[in-house]
Amino acid sequence: MLGDPTWIGITITFAYLGAAALAAALRGRTRVPSFFAFVAAVMTALGINKEADLQTYVLAIGRALARHALHGVPRVLLRVLLVVAVLVAIAATVLWLAQLVRPAPADARVTSLGLMLLASFVFLRASSFVHLGGVSLFFERHPDAAPFLEVSGILLVALGVAHAVRRKPVES
Repeated sequence: MLGDPTWIGITITFAYLGAAALAAALRGRTRVPSFFAFVAAVMTALGINKEADLQTYVLAIGRALARHALHGVPRVLLRVLLVVAVLVAIAATVLWLAQLVRPAPADARVTSLGLMLLASFVFLRASSFVHLGGVSLFFERHPDAAPFLEVSGILLVALGVAHAVRRKPVES
């Protein structure tokens, strides 16, 4: 079963995978190969998740474990802890990216900005999955916000990576 079987969902999946392929093609052609390897891995994972809907399975497993192991702990506390954990993971990744691309060329910085938009998208989606009041209400009132963040992030990643592909390879 596809996670998002609409033509937009399938197009977004191909955009993720296309950006991943471009980033993977940069191996040995850039001053920050670990960054672009990371970009390729993240974009591949997001593309697979777009159609496989893995977060549904992760949340189901998490809920089952929480019911069994954390019986009696208020659900609101668990929801907030999940969102905080996702936010901390994203913040750590953004800080790592900022340090990694500081001395890097502009294409890596543009790609990093795209990843930050995608991180915002992931955070907002994770918050809405656990029905965190304000975030869920935001998505009800602004249904185009999440796809806008997602597509904007993918486009910035693809632009940054495409620019890096066009540049001459780094001399060894």
